[in-house]
Amino acid sequence: MTHQTNCTAFQNENNLAICSLNGVLHIWDVETGTKKVEYTPASHLTSTFTCLSWKIQQRIEKRKQNEASGKKRKSKAFEVDKTEDIIALGTATGDILLYRYLTGELAGKLDGEHTGKITCICWDPYEFRLLSSSEDQHIVHWDLKSYKSICKWQADKRGVNSMCVCPNSTLLSAGKTIKLWDLKTKQLLRSFVGHASPVLDLMYVNIPAISQRQDATPLEMVEGLYFLSSAIEDRVVNIWQIQRKHRKIAVATFSLNSEPISMALKSPTSKDNPITLLVLTNEGELNIFSHTLNGQIKKPLNVQMTVKVVDPSAKQIKILSATFCDEKESETATVLIAYGTTLKVIFEKLNLDNYTTKDVCIIREDPMKVKITQPENALTTREPIRNKNEVVTLAPGIPGHAQDISAMSEQTSTIKHKRRKNNVSTSESEMTLEDRLNAIGLKKEEDGQQQQPPRADSLSVLLAQGLHSNDKEILNRVLQKTNEDLIYNTVARLPLSLIVSLIQDLTTRMKTSPAAAFKFVKWMRITLKVHSSYLMTLPDLVPLLSQLYQLMDARTETHSRFVKLEGKLELLTTQIKSKKSAENKTIDTTPMFVYEDESSDEQEDILMDDLPVDPSDSSDNDWEEMSERDEKGEMVIDEDETDSGVVNGMLDED
Repeated sequence: MTHQTNCTAFQNENNLAICSLNGVLHIWDVETGTKKVEYTPASHLTSTFTCLSWKIQQRIEKRKQNEASGKKRKSKAFEVDKTEDIIALGTATGDILLYRYLTGELAGKLDGEHTGKITCICWDPYEFRLLSSSEDQHIVHWDLKSYKSICKWQADKRGVNSMCVCPNSTLLSAGKTIKLWDLKTKQLLRSFVGHASPVLDLMYVNIPAISQRQDATPLEMVEGLYFLSSAIEDRVVNIWQIQRKHRKIAVATFSLNSEPISMALKSPTSKDNPITLLVLTNEGELNIFSHTLNGQIKKPLNVQMTVKVVDPSAKQIKILSATFCDEKESETATVLIAYGTTLKVIFEKLNLDNYTTKDVCIIREDPMKVKITQPENALTTREPIRNKNEVVTLAPGIPGHAQDISAMSEQTSTIKHKRRKNNVSTSESEMTLEDRLNAIGLKKEEDGQQQQPPRADSLSVLLAQGLHSNDKEILNRVLQKTNEDLIYNTVARLPLSLIVSLIQDLTTRMKTSPAAAFKFVKWMRITLKVHSSYLMTLPDLVPLLSQLYQLMDARTETHSRFVKLEGKLELLTTQIKSKKSAENKTIDTTPMFVYEDESSDEQEDILMDDLPVDPSDSSDNDWEEMSERDEKGEMVIDEDETDSGVVNGMLDED
């Protein structure tokens, strides 16, 4: 199961930053509900954003004011530009981008230290520095004036998922275990083990500090500090306390309804007041807790209030992010929520004291749906005026517009009387049946061709009728066509008032199986191509095409992975086929050509037989006869010679 990450963050109550899956940064204005900035880096497809963090400018300014009130200024490193807000963006390749959203410029880039994706970014509240953690098990401390690293150390045996800068220059980091560090010396102070899975988020409770000695150690300076932790695939949130006598278990545990994504905390104004915890789950709902930190609690605390947003059809709308409004003096908790999608975000403030039930269900309109409003009196019929005396009829003509209705009636009566006199002869003689049939028949044009009635079965007319009446049968007949020329002519002749209805119907049909959606993609592509100029004039174009955009994004999200998998499978199949073909292939050992070389003795015999015999050459014959004798002087009998009559060295006498 892959964990769902939440790459969103509020900047107080002013802006909301959202990083989409395609590596684009969206910054929304909370007050107006409009998108202010959309930043797309050059490498947004290969290096997507994994985390973000707003610059904590308020705490830096307070630190500067306190130091400025002294006699001497300690360092010039606290001179920060107050007019520009910076947002730090962590990427999947281990780089950190510093983006100025007011000017739309890239302030700097931090790279060269991390080898894995960035998991968390924290701003140093005391100096203009930055802390980053990664899956490569290291934490890097950056100097933002030189854009170079100050220190780098290994913080966990596995990847570091979360960090939190605590008071008195201490740092909490979490991978599989939670560790407390001294930022100045990078020394490990404490370790906490309590989650079975990697820790996802850390957050400390800002309770009014206890007076500490000036010579106290870093661990003594944070003694009594509470902090919260949540883990991946773990439906609990633990509360820990840093004490001199180390405790291995959590002080309290909050039980959640589903897996957590992010947390927001409203710290108490005093020790006796409770804390209010807000947890956003992967189901898109909020779990709210309230608890007073006063000691060890063995039993887990259940959810006190659940908040979710649904549309009128009871379909849930996911909450993207939530935070508490900055009302420190007020004891009431006001929550700012953002729901919708990255294309359209709706903001709303909720006062939790106004809700008494445990399960709060807020019914709102889905921001992704297009709502077409129609005037109330658009389809109402108006009855004519019954009093004829108050009616003034204007007849065409010059200058007959001001003529009275009585005069007009007299003129029309005289014209009708003249026509009756002229047509007395024709009326007296009745028309024949043939004349009547010709009169009611179709007229012929001047060229002699009969005028054809208008065709009502054309695709454009059928499509218009189907969209008007929402007839699924007619729409199915028309949208089954796949000829692009036919689709182009049909869409081009369609009235502009029906283009929005056609796009909505095609979007609904494309949500079916991919095989059935193939034919509807042609209709959608040609519709957007032909009527692009009209669609650009619509004010609600983004909500209209948002469902289509999300559908395409969801369908193509795993395309690259499937292509890689296809390539690997193709390599495996080709190797298996080549190995099988090599095993099944038998080597033919029969030679293609055989050459037999005769012995040298046989060749000499053949050559000697072919030569003519010289009778004068007796020395050779004598030598051969002598060679056939053995060393004892006996005669060796040859088979050929026995045939010629030589037996035991004697010649037969004939």
